[in-house]
Amino acid sequence: MTTTHTMTTYQNLPVFVLSNFYMYPNTIYPLMVFEERYLALLAHVLKTDKIFAIGQAINQNELDPYMCLVRVVQVETIPNAQQYLVIIEGLSRLKMIKEINQDDFPFRTVEAQQIENILPSEDEVLLVEDYIDRFKSFLIQFNSEHAEITPLVDALFEQFHKRDDDADFLVDVLSAHFTKNLHVKRQLLMEGKLIERMKLLMGEVEYFLMVQMQKGGSGGN
Repeated sequence: MTTTHTMTTYQNLPVFVLSNFYMYPNTIYPLMVFEERYLALLAHVLKTDKIFAIGQAINQNELDPYMCLVRVVQVETIPNAQQYLVIIEGLSRLKMIKEINQDDFPFRTVEAQQIENILPSEDEVLLVEDYIDRFKSFLIQFNSEHAEITPLVDALFEQFHKRDDDADFLVDVLSAHFTKNLHVKRQLLMEGKLIERMKLLMGEVEYFLMVQMQKGGSGGN
């Protein structure tokens, strides 16, 4: 059965704007904060609820409406510099309702609503399990050829099982690490339906493997 929830709306939500980057729920990212406007944003959120949005600009005046709500997990001061290493955790997908012009802040703020997380229907459960098995096979195969990612893969499987084999978690983490196409990255962020994200991600994973095989073949010639 498909589960629905009341979606949360966020007012006056600060936005940290990054270029060519989409963040997902269930992921962790290290953020360097040094620009004056973002130092102000950091000071503001640390005094309130520690949450803000990671967004992307379409142009100088317009924000991409699809964002990720994040929470500050840890802040480290960089010695001898007015900058900070901020560890953030992705919480949920957002769609901007409107940008809010506030003279009180040097950073941008928006009104945004959480995107509904649509779980698989009863008819889709077996398909979800099949996708999970295929993603696991991909990770095991890729790990066997790239030992340097073993700690990442081990940590991913450990967290996956700790979360009761949460497919959302697996898909979001793989989306962050193994998708290269920005258009697909955006689709993976804006799509609320898990089964659709799995289809998109599978296409990216298959393409990723094909490129790796071609590189391996070229290296042998």
